[in-house]
Amino acid sequence: MTEDYLTTKDISKLKNVSQKTVLKWKKKGLKGTKINNKWVFALEEIEEFEKKTKQKKLHTPDDEMKTFHQISQELGLSQTAVRNIYKTAIQKIKQAMQDNNIAIEDLTA
Repeated sequence: MTEDYLTTKDISKLKNVSQKTVLKWKKKGLKGTKINNKWVFALEEIEEFEKKTKQKKLHTPDDEMKTFHQISQELGLSQTAVRNIYKTAIQKIKQAMQDNNIAIEDLTA
């Protein structure tokens, strides 16, 4: 195996995601090869896959747009943890709005 190929473990460390996420990417189109019952991926294929897939971006308090990956890198958390925090925050905001009869239109006016 050359330096140009990475295992799911290598990619998970490089991209700060779980190995399970890497295998999900495989199902979504990341091209790889199975060698000795382990998936390996060409670095160029990983880069191409990243270009093709759009990452959801979030507004930060200073109104920058950042991906879950960028935020997870900054906070030292996994992307899964950042997504869970994001989902929880959205649920709490929606619940608070419902409890106080606040419509989205009231916040954007």
